[in-house]
Amino acid sequence: MGNSFFSLKIGPKFKKFLAFIEGPVLVLLIFIVDKILLWLNVDVPNMSIIYGAAVAFAAFVGGLYSGLASAAGAVLLSGFDLSLPGNFFYFERKAAVEIPILTWVFPILVILASLLKRHAESMVLAKRQAKVLEKYQEDIRNLFNHLPMLVVITNGPKHIYSMVNKKAEEVFGSLAMIGKDPQEAFPELKDQGQKLLEPMDRAFKSGREEILEQMPITKDWDDTGIAYEKYFRVYYRPIKDDSGKVTALMNAAWDITPEVEAKNKLETHKEELAKSQDRLRMILEGIEDAVVVQNADGRIAFANEAGAKIFGFSGIDGFLNAPAEIMWKKLEILDEAGQPLPWEKWPQNLALKGKVSDEITIQIVVKSIGEAYWVLAKSRPIYGKSGEILMVVSIFRNVTQLRQAQQEIQFYASHDILTGLPNRKTFEERLRRAMFFARKERHMAAIMLLDLDRFKNINDTSGHDLGDKVIAEVASRLKAAMRSDDVIARWGGDEFVVLLEKVAGIYDVSRAAEKISKALEPVIRIARHTLHVSTSIGIALFPQDGEDLQGLLKNADVALYRAKEKGRNRCQFYAQAMNFHASEKLHLENKLRQALEAGEFRLHYQPIIDIRTKALVGAEALLRWYHPNAGIFKPNRFINLAEEIGMIVPIGKWVLSQACLQNRLWQENGLDGLKVSVNLSPRQFLEDDLLNTVSQSLSRALLHPSALDLELTENIAMENIEATRRKLKELSSLGVSIIIDDFGMGYSSLSYLKNFPVSKLKIDKSFVRHSITDSQDAKIIRAIISMAESLHLKVIAEGVDSETQLGLLQSLGCHEAQGFFISRPLSSEAFLAWAKNRQVIQQRLPFAACDNVPDA
Repeated sequence: MGNSFFSLKIGPKFKKFLAFIEGPVLVLLIFIVDKILLWLNVDVPNMSIIYGAAVAFAAFVGGLYSGLASAAGAVLLSGFDLSLPGNFFYFERKAAVEIPILTWVFPILVILASLLKRHAESMVLAKRQAKVLEKYQEDIRNLFNHLPMLVVITNGPKHIYSMVNKKAEEVFGSLAMIGKDPQEAFPELKDQGQKLLEPMDRAFKSGREEILEQMPITKDWDDTGIAYEKYFRVYYRPIKDDSGKVTALMNAAWDITPEVEAKNKLETHKEELAKSQDRLRMILEGIEDAVVVQNADGRIAFANEAGAKIFGFSGIDGFLNAPAEIMWKKLEILDEAGQPLPWEKWPQNLALKGKVSDEITIQIVVKSIGEAYWVLAKSRPIYGKSGEILMVVSIFRNVTQLRQAQQEIQFYASHDILTGLPNRKTFEERLRRAMFFARKERHMAAIMLLDLDRFKNINDTSGHDLGDKVIAEVASRLKAAMRSDDVIARWGGDEFVVLLEKVAGIYDVSRAAEKISKALEPVIRIARHTLHVSTSIGIALFPQDGEDLQGLLKNADVALYRAKEKGRNRCQFYAQAMNFHASEKLHLENKLRQALEAGEFRLHYQPIIDIRTKALVGAEALLRWYHPNAGIFKPNRFINLAEEIGMIVPIGKWVLSQACLQNRLWQENGLDGLKVSVNLSPRQFLEDDLLNTVSQSLSRALLHPSALDLELTENIAMENIEATRRKLKELSSLGVSIIIDDFGMGYSSLSYLKNFPVSKLKIDKSFVRHSITDSQDAKIIRAIISMAESLHLKVIAEGVDSETQLGLLQSLGCHEAQGFFISRPLSSEAFLAWAKNRQVIQQRLPFAACDNVPDA
């Protein structure tokens, strides 16, 4: 580290210092040696000559300044030697002359020695530079001669050749071109030489590089006497002097004959290929089938017009080179059953994987225009010599017209020509299948046989053409009136038949019959004719009215005959009792639709108590229908019907509003902390505006959300668990409490209880009813309570009808209870009186007083 630092920082200066003092030191050493020799009595003659030699040596080795310093030291030391003894620098006559002479001689020696040194160094340097230049020139010459391209140097505006490398010499044959211009050097080139001169002139005049991309030269290149062309690419690069003036050109040429010949061959092949493709295209365009050729990467390499059209392209240009994925985006491919055919099963895709596909029938739907084709498709791979797939050829035969004709034949074989409805044969097949599934799945099916009333009069008075138009209009109205999955068929003449494949009960069937009757009520106007058409309907239910096809159809015909006997324009069930029930249910529906507007609904409230303290904590709102003529209807008479016809939603909104208003009134009358419980029906719970309905009911009544409980059954909660969870969280966010009603009768799953914001579980009354006599029911109650406690939920027991039941529930840890033993459902006024009376005598008679309050 130290040596490196010394050499870098002070080394050069130190060396320069040593070179400077080495002359003076040498002179001083000569003086010291001389004195030592005198002390030894050895006299050294001619010390001036010795000093002069030292001075000359110092100047030659150490340089001019070292020599001058040595000369000065030599003069001083000589003067010291020649001084009189004891009188330094006092001289005798001879010494007085010699000292001045040395003063001039020594510097002259220094100058001469320095000049001699400089001359010697110049000669050495010149010799060395000459050798380097010679080596450099030799390297340049070797490089110039070994360049792979032809290189020629031309001088002046006439482009006189001055240098040629070996490659150029080999190509042009000799060095005779040196000193000549291109036309003199190559007179045989004639016009070609002129082509060489034009870019050379441009480059020389402009000072910019020029390129001649392809220079053909025709001559005998191999001494065979046969002239042929070679092609060169030539670069002309200007060479400028120090002033920037162009004095010469470097001409570099590459032999591109193989490249040009390959390009020419390629162009020839392309022309031949284009001609072949044109011939092939002409042949394929004459073929009606669509032909598509794909490369191994799936891109479209070739197609005829029919091929482009079938894939949704107006012409071949946009189709060629398109990727295979474009078919997937532009098309929808269906199998014979009308189901989407996955891309991996397309014939083209199978062929791209090396599999020859069987000829399959597919339907191609062009998404952009909605046009569809039925085609027979087949694809096969074409292999190269080494076994790789080069391309895939696919042929698509358009069989749309043939397919449509087949479908039309099949349609009219199974459908009525006049109406387009299924015919008798097709209907019987559908009926057999419906009976099979009804028997397997244990549900009911129904057929309705229709006969147009007095249709014969239309045919007799107005002709069969008008009669056919009436039949077609009736068929159209029937299709519009019935559900999409109902089967409507023309049975023959003026008779129709309807199949309801899956019905919940006779009410569904009677509703369908009523819709048919209403659909035919408007008059039919055809030309100048205005016609009133009605129908008689005979209904048979499966399996009640017949367990086989013929028996069911026969009984439907019997029911139709009865309908006509009773005056036509009516429907008749085969079983007489069914007619009564259907009629009664329709009558009830009409009354129900008017009940809400007429203000016929009332709410009764059943008290809920805390089992431990016997305190009143809440009331369940129960709906009653007070019909002015039929009397009171309990929920089991009309709730399901209201659910079916959609009336349950407005009724449910009314119940929520009334219950909240009533609880507010009770609280204003001293029943603080009372909670009212309202049941949510399945359809009401699914309504999108349920949250808004609850919020508005609370706001309108100025009731705190904590005073409202919403009850829903397990089955409702489990219908769609994720949707239920979201909706319950929204309701819970309002501040209301959620109760699971009839717990234990449905799924009874812990998985939803831990995810739902539930506050209480209500044990179904069926468990409470037999809890004293059936130990299993008591165990179930205990399990429910234990499970609820682990989830921090309260438990309500409904249907408590005895003190024994209440005591058992208390011992099992149940929190709340309701039932006839506590109180029957009460009107709002009776409930308030019951609660006030209970507050007075609660400590003495916990329950007896409750039973004496009349049920309003």
